[in-house]
Amino acid sequence: MKRYKRLGSLGKTEKGELVLVNREGQAFLAGDLAIAIWNMCDGKISIEQIVVRISKIASVDEQVARPLIEGVLQQMERVQLMEVIKE
Repeated sequence: MKRYKRLGSLGKTEKGELVLVNREGQAFLAGDLAIAIWNMCDGKISIEQIVVRISKIASVDEQVARPLIEGVLQQMERVQLMEVIKE
């Protein structure tokens, strides 16, 4: 089972907008959903657990939430804000 671990850090722009910053110092504007997902990823959590938590928080059906969450995770992995840990 794949698990997800966040990389980088959370920061703010001069205007006070939240950004996620990867290890190379690249900053990416991040909405509430992306930040919530990023914060959950402690290296022990699976996609299934993320989907359940986000669905409850947002009061959204898990089948609706799953593709959105998968897309966010893929984008974060691509820009080195997320690491996939395979067991």
